[in-house]
Parts: sequence; C-alpha cells; structure tokens
Amino acid sequence: MGFLSAYHTDIPWCTVGWIIILYHCNVSVNTAVNYDERPVFGSHGLYATWTGTAPRDVSVTASLVAANTLECLFNALSVYMAHDWTQESPPICRPMFGPGFPLFWVYSMPVRILNYSTDVAEGVHLDIMIPIQINLSLSLKECKAI
Repeated sequence: MGFLSAYHTDIPWCTVGWIIILYHCNVSVNTAVNYDERPVFGSHGLYATWTGTAPRDVSVTASLVAANTLECLFNALSVYMAHDWTQESPPICRPMFGPGFPLFWVYSMPVRILNYSTDVAEGVHLDIMIPIQINLSLSLKECKAI
C-alpha cells in the first residue's frame, strides 16, 4: 500500500484521528498509578492502597519532511487537521494507532487533544508556497473514565 512516493512505500507510522504521520516521529506514553497512604492499626508504618490508574498522557512530536509537492500538501493538511481538532467544542475523542499496531497496543488508544504546536524553522524551502519541513507536536490524553 503506497501513499505518496514513487521510490518507496509509505505506510502510516502513527495515526491520530485524521492526522497521518508517515515517518520522523516520536511517541511518548506516560502512565500514572495513584495510591493513598493509610495507617493500619497495630502497624508502625503506612500502607499504600491503590486508588486507580490515571488516563495515559501521550506526546507525539514529528518532523514532517516532504519529498515532493504532494507530500507538502499532505503534511500541511495534517497540521490543519490538528488545528481544526482544537477548535471543536469540546474536542472529541479520536482513535490513535501507534507503531506496531495492532500488536503493540500500548501506543494505541482513543485520545482527546490537549494541545498542539507547530513551527517552521527559518530558511526552510517552500514548494508552491508550502514549507517542505514542518514540525508538529501533539499533547493528548487517553479517553478513559477516572
């Protein structure tokens, strides 16, 4: 299944909702387990009682580098979709599929967007007025009851 390149097969490395990232991407997942420290009668210490596991925090950072005009448009569309997602009231949960899906499930979950950031470095060349390289960062939260 090829997407945009005439010289190699592009497959989604990470997808978040409608945002498809083909390569040059880092995904970080953070899980917090919550405990309540309680004294126990007859004991000289405190015991940790599990109170729940918080929804996972996910950080996706990508350097969207285009090899041709079609990839420039594709990358610009991904940035637009991230921005559009933040404008929903409230932003809905969307599926995220990370690397190794479906076998590596730790990176695949429904998520809600918390923040997105994008930048274009000085001196990046343009193709039909679209930057060839765009940096995109997403902060996401797993959609899970607390």
